Amino acid sequence: MKSDSGAKKKVRGRDQRAGLSSIQNKMASDSAMDGPASLAEHLRDLYSEIEPLIEQYTSAVCPQCREVCCRQRFAFPDEKDLLFLKILGAGIPTCDVSRPDDGPCQFLGKKGCVKPRWLRPLRCTWFFCEPLLKAMGEGTPKTFRKLTAVLGEIVRISSELQSAYLRSDINHILSHQTSGIMKHEDQ
Repeated sequence: MKSDSGAKKKVRGRDQRAGLSSIQNKMASDSAMDGPASLAEHLRDLYSEIEPLIEQYTSAVCPQCREVCCRQRFAFPDEKDLLFLKILGAGIPTCDVSRPDDGPCQFLGKKGCVKPRWLRPLRCTWFFCEPLLKAMGEGTPKTFRKLTAVLGEIVRISSELQSAYLRSDINHILSHQTSGIMKHEDQ
């Protein structure tokens, strides 16, 4: 009876490995289609696409502004920003922690931010003050629709990038655990 129980355990183990292997294959194919690197590159392209749409408004509104929205506390990238930069192989920006949080952002120049849009935290692309929103509302509807569509895609791809990275990380962990299970059961 013991040998029958041992045979059932081997079959169950094989079934579990097959199920695990199926999950890994699905995760690998998902990662291959929308892998973190391709998503990060797509996200960088979207930032490049939205930059001139936003700049046409900021170049008109921001120079006349008396109370600057770009504050030092917003200069620090969050987890999604850091993941995006890591996947692209870009360096992590150095923020001056000695500057007051409510002071002007260290990256704010005379003509706006000195960093390309894709190197800025997402919040810098997402935030629009009241005067900027008013200018956008007075602009062409076609430009505003394009800007909001691209912005929505940036937010979606940013979240998808984080999920794809986690899937690829889980897939990597599972592949190591599966190889350990197979070695253990083969013995």
